[in-house]
Amino acid sequence: MGLPYPVPDDVTQPFWDGVAANDLRLQACDACGTFIHIPEFACPHCGSEALSFRSVSRQGALYAWTRIADPPDESFADIVPFTLGVVELAEQQGLLLSAPFAKPVKPVELTVGAAVEIVFASFTPQEATLPMIHLLGAGSQTVTTNGPLI
Repeated sequence: MGLPYPVPDDVTQPFWDGVAANDLRLQACDACGTFIHIPEFACPHCGSEALSFRSVSRQGALYAWTRIADPPDESFADIVPFTLGVVELAEQQGLLLSAPFAKPVKPVELTVGAAVEIVFASFTPQEATLPMIHLLGAGSQTVTTNGPLI
């Protein structure tokens, strides 16, 4: 049994099209400029339905993480343990994206506010591309985040 992969719908398809092209495209409100993730039918800030997808920098700060040791179902049995992170993207305070880390990390290597970037990895047999978190080197700057900790 293989891993479950996302099944895009009409609202999320532009996000997944961007990921497949190695471009992080997030929904944004054309009326107020607020970025929205996870994609919605209307802006949660102003209520506008005028929404589009825009490329973002892929840069951010580590907001939170958790180590997954027990497989959520049998399809994950071969990949546990792994670390799932939450990144606050640089474009907007509170703009969060969750993803696994691209390389194995130890919890002692992780610090809230650590500089990270979103990278892309392709998986077979589904030929799916997924966003993943890359922890930037020890010499990188810590990014300040103003959001509450999870």
